[in-house]
Amino acid sequence: MLWGSLVLIALIAAAAGWDIVDGYRAYRRLAERQMATLAGAASSQVEASVRAIDLLLEDAAKSIDLDRWPDAETEAWLRARLASFPEVRNLIVVDASGHTVGPNLSNWAAQATAADLSDREYFRFLRDNWGKHDVYISSPVISRLHNQPSLPVAHALRPRNGTFGGVVVVGLDPAYFEDMLRGVAAEDNLAATLLRRDGVILARYPDGARYRGRSVADGSVLREHVPRAPSGVVEVISPLDGDKRLIGYRSLNGYPLVMLMVTPLEAALAEWRRRALHAVATMVVLSAAVMVLAFLLERRERQRRLAVAAAERASRVKSELLANVSHELRTPLNAIIGFSDLMLSGTGGEVLPPRSHGYIADIHTSGTHLLDLINEILDVAAIEAGKLVLREERVDLAELLETCIRLIRPSADRHGIVVIGAVLPLPPLRADRRRLKEVVLNLLSNSVKFTPDGGRVTLSARLDPALGFVIAVADTGVGMNAEQLATALQPFGQVDSRLQRNADGTGLGLPLCRGLIELHGGDLVIDSHPGHGTTVAVHLPASRAIVDAAAVCDATA
Repeated sequence: MLWGSLVLIALIAAAAGWDIVDGYRAYRRLAERQMATLAGAASSQVEASVRAIDLLLEDAAKSIDLDRWPDAETEAWLRARLASFPEVRNLIVVDASGHTVGPNLSNWAAQATAADLSDREYFRFLRDNWGKHDVYISSPVISRLHNQPSLPVAHALRPRNGTFGGVVVVGLDPAYFEDMLRGVAAEDNLAATLLRRDGVILARYPDGARYRGRSVADGSVLREHVPRAPSGVVEVISPLDGDKRLIGYRSLNGYPLVMLMVTPLEAALAEWRRRALHAVATMVVLSAAVMVLAFLLERRERQRRLAVAAAERASRVKSELLANVSHELRTPLNAIIGFSDLMLSGTGGEVLPPRSHGYIADIHTSGTHLLDLINEILDVAAIEAGKLVLREERVDLAELLETCIRLIRPSADRHGIVVIGAVLPLPPLRADRRRLKEVVLNLLSNSVKFTPDGGRVTLSARLDPALGFVIAVADTGVGMNAEQLATALQPFGQVDSRLQRNADGTGLGLPLCRGLIELHGGDLVIDSHPGHGTTVAVHLPASRAIVDAAAVCDATA
């Protein structure tokens, strides 16, 4: 009996050991598949953005004539193009001597520039490699023009005499790409890193500011694995902290960039370790009751396999969703929008027949609309999950509202709708500029959609002692009753309207606006009556006002 028990315990120990080894392999394969999928999803998003920037720079380089720059027509065209690139902080032109020429164009304003950039990495590279390389992605720098972190991407200019003529360069916002990486990596507590082939880190989540610009050129991923295969999953010792890492990597097509999705090996196998300890404890405890052991091991084995299968299914669904949303929707949409815009602009040199031009314009409009809807859905989901983080900065509210009026006016003019701006002098405030602009444009767009031809839309702003900053959009549109208003404030809620000409959408506009304003600590107040129009008021706390120290000193002197 004793020998039989010992034999049975030995068999149990052998089975438990095999279970641990088999579980390790299963969890290791699961972790590797997840890292490969997430690296592919993140690289697809970044690749789409970089490719769009590449097209923008190529168009700009072909359009800029240094003999005439800055000319009003080209400057206006560039400013209009920049409006669709939230990741671009500014665009500048640098002559062959390395000095800036003309204004510093941005998504918010055009400022005069005067700077010597001849020592910048991108300028020296394109000058010294003239005729060999046209585009260069630079290391992160602190911009001399706006004193903010920037990822310069430059394109060489070709003057008529065939010599090096300078560069046109855009400064990309590293935080934009870090937000993009956050959307893929944050939920799983991973680290996502975008770096050049030479090892320089361009963007990272988390701790982007800490690692940005550092080099990991000595790491084995770049030295050994990337040259052998453009993508894969490897186990390495991190050059940053010396810990073991499981890294999924993928090289971007056509660009000297590599995306890394990194997790500590210990974290990737944490569930396996927990289950392994459980197996050992179970073996020790159940060895005293041999007759019960077989039943418990069978049940535990069944539960383990079901749990692994469920975990694999859940991970596969989530990974496929991330990959499909980012790659299957955003990537082709960006390509459709970019190429249709290229064809409409006539950059390729071909003159399209009028009918083809109209078809391509419809393709461009539909693609842009669909991409906006996808972004709205993802933004609403991020807000509801508490994952959306504001990037607050100093905002000139009057300037932001004037920009919004300029952007909405062409749509209003097509229907004879008058857009009036009534903005009182306001102090700057602390807010997420891009999100606040998105709210105002959304409200203006809704007013234009639901206002009959010949109507009026008024945008006003003031600082109220009790309410704080008040931004109001009022229209003479169809209005809503209480029931319709409640529907409009629900995600995907759509209100029937007498205006059918352009009142389409997902029903996410008002819920998204309300969510973004609530993230700022404010609220959205709507006053609407059927047949008498709608007024939507955005209230932001007065504590967000920024009072300059100089102004305070002058006031107390």
